[in-house]
Amino acid sequence: MDPFRELAAFDAVAQFVVPRRAAGGLDLSTITRRANELGIERPRVEMNVRHARGGVRLTCRTSVALLLIAEWKQVAERAPARDDGVMLRGDVARANAAATVACCQAWSPRRLSPSESGYLG
Repeated sequence: MDPFRELAAFDAVAQFVVPRRAAGGLDLSTITRRANELGIERPRVEMNVRHARGGVRLTCRTSVALLLIAEWKQVAERAPARDDGVMLRGDVARANAAATVACCQAWSPRRLSPSESGYLG
């Protein structure tokens, strides 16, 4: 595979819907700072609740989506063992799955069907 094509894949845009609780657990300033440290240009995350069916639609570059996945892993590790922590970990798992599928679809749009794309709404 062409290395320039592989690099361009990280510049692709991913869009996915995550549960509100998972989106609320993100510290976007930390993610943006980390992205800048890694040299990611325009590390912007757009959040929109319209047409998201109770969730939050996130739009970002796939490189930033990978940072979101790493941040959600930390959120899940910090979640308390009580019922609300269990619910948060479940929402984070769904968010990670949606972000992963959105990245895969952005990198190889013809390989996934719309029903597999992580689009919930």
